[in-house]
Amino acid sequence: MSKKIKIIIGSFVGIFIIGFLILFFLTTKDKPTAPASQSNQATSNFSIEFLSPAEQASLNISPDLKIQVLERSAGGAVKVYKVISGEADIITDPTTIGTISPRQGLPVSD
Repeated sequence: MSKKIKIIIGSFVGIFIIGFLILFFLTTKDKPTAPASQSNQATSNFSIEFLSPAEQASLNISPDLKIQVLERSAGGAVKVYKVISGEADIITDPTTIGTISPRQGLPVSD
């Protein structure tokens, strides 16, 4: 085979590969990713729940505070909670939760 024919065949193969890659990336661009489906699942399972006085006592939190439970472990222990100072602080949509600081400097009960 002559050099010109090898260059022409190589060019067609290269164009075919580039076209395939462009088509592949365009079709996978609109597919949802795993984190989006996990956040939808978390939203559907979310319910507003507050700590009971017994749980507040076991966590050494003042019983005068209203505490919303945001996440529990598999065993039912409180993992994430938030101090509620007014009705506007209650979280109704878990996708709106930003960074949560552990132990928000809560006052301890005496």
